[in-house]
Amino acid sequence: MTLTVSRPQTDFPPTSPAEMDAKLAILNANKRKWVQTAPYERIAIIEEVLAQFRLDAPQWVAASVRHKGRNGQSAAEGEEYTYLTSTIRHLQQLKHILTEIAKDGRPHQPTQFTPRPDNRVSAKVFPLTQRDALTYSGMVGEVWFEPNITPEQIREDQAHAYHNPDFDGAVTLVLGAGNLSLLVPGDFLYKLFNENRVVILKMNPVNQYLGPLVEQTFAAFITRGFLQVVYGGVAEGTYLIEHPAVQDLHMTGADRTHDAIVFGTGDEAIQRKAARQPKINKPFSSELGNITPVIVVPGAWSQDDIAYQANHFVSHFTANAGFNCITPRLLVMEKNWPLREAFLQAIQDQLATVPPRMAYYPNAQARYDAFLTAHPDAITLGNPQADQLAWAIIANLDAASPDEIAFRTEAFCSIATEVPLEAASPADFIQRAVEFVNMRVWGTLGATLIVHPNSANDPQISAALEQGIADLRYGMIGVNVYTSINYGLLTTVWGGHSGQDISDIQSGIGFINNLLMLEHAQKTVIRLPFRHTLSSVDLNSVGFGRLTEALFWSELEPNRPIRWWNLVRAVAQMQS
Repeated sequence: MTLTVSRPQTDFPPTSPAEMDAKLAILNANKRKWVQTAPYERIAIIEEVLAQFRLDAPQWVAASVRHKGRNGQSAAEGEEYTYLTSTIRHLQQLKHILTEIAKDGRPHQPTQFTPRPDNRVSAKVFPLTQRDALTYSGMVGEVWFEPNITPEQIREDQAHAYHNPDFDGAVTLVLGAGNLSLLVPGDFLYKLFNENRVVILKMNPVNQYLGPLVEQTFAAFITRGFLQVVYGGVAEGTYLIEHPAVQDLHMTGADRTHDAIVFGTGDEAIQRKAARQPKINKPFSSELGNITPVIVVPGAWSQDDIAYQANHFVSHFTANAGFNCITPRLLVMEKNWPLREAFLQAIQDQLATVPPRMAYYPNAQARYDAFLTAHPDAITLGNPQADQLAWAIIANLDAASPDEIAFRTEAFCSIATEVPLEAASPADFIQRAVEFVNMRVWGTLGATLIVHPNSANDPQISAALEQGIADLRYGMIGVNVYTSINYGLLTTVWGGHSGQDISDIQSGIGFINNLLMLEHAQKTVIRLPFRHTLSSVDLNSVGFGRLTEALFWSELEPNRPIRWWNLVRAVAQMQS
């Protein structure tokens, strides 16, 4: 099958060097002014942006739906409203955090720290408000910190950017992501508010259609000289990376792009990487890809449990056509679990009901073909059109294979995989699965464990589960919840496991979101019950579209009771 993408897209001429110089001059002239902008003044700017969002939100949704070839579908609009809701939550919660900083110098939370047996502490950071407790009932989010870091040090270093009067400001280049609308605002808002840096944003050529919307909706930052937007490809990116007015860099994207920036390409890049001699010496934070594993703890599941968790997996796997860095990708299961085949069949059956999606992201066909060439026995589902790719499942991978593509290459398309591991018991399986994904599977961004309550109540399994969470070298870990939801919580941290080396970047360096402005974070752990309303929602349904649109407007206009009532009604309809 040959993929020909025919999505509508407006061409944007690259920003000229003279224009980029002018925009950088604006930012340099205002970087100290941004540092000196008081919290309440920042809140006023946020209010301007939120007011503009009330007018612009339907345009954001329509543009993304059209770009991804899903015109007129309620579920498609719902998916985009989900992403946009994250941006609104970011702005709304920033207002609360800034109010606390204005009053007391720091965010008020966290106040409760839990000592762990490995010289670490964790802190509950979600939910912090009654609204979140109601909207995300049952969800608990924690941030775990680096070893030997005390609660006193955590509180002392919190919101450090607001306690550095000698900082004159800086200009950050943000190389915007291309797959989701929420990522671009998330990146530049983090740099603006958590690090006190003004931002020149270069739109990714894949999502440049969002550029005018960014300029329109976030005009309150642009007109004040705190944010500037430019367009272009490699040449424009290189110009900005090397520009003396740019002090540091941030990107969300692929590790290959990161390494090309840091080490170059060809033989020179290989030599530089081996010698640990980067081409650039500017600080560079990054949020990159991941082969996201799902560790399924064996247990006595009912047929309803199987169907429920199959729907849970399929809904998140198919979101955004599989073009997410945190798409659940690799099922890790116990080889002799009696329900393994039934669970795989249930996933296949549910996936067969989901229409194929437009493969809008560049090079999807080549990645897809590489996997199916390596695994011609892959199961493909659906009847894709010329601009679509079939859903595919590659099961029964060899865990011992040193060259398995599914363990070392992120598919970043409509492919899911499965690997069975032999184990003597569920507790033994957890240990072996954690060792396997840590040592053999590329990426450090996020991992999920699915565990039935009857299993979790077993003392041996419970102990193995908690040890597995502690041992997983991922920046985000979900228990009975896929870590994609973590992006929208915002008081948690988002990013690869701390401690990555620039020569082995994997899922990147640094965290974003982190509205509590915490230092020394190592990972986020979020938990949900095995069966829960949040994980039972079918992301491909009409009801999901209604639910997420109601959630968006209730976040944007929280003081209008009708918005909250619409959300409650949508939740009730989904539950029924």
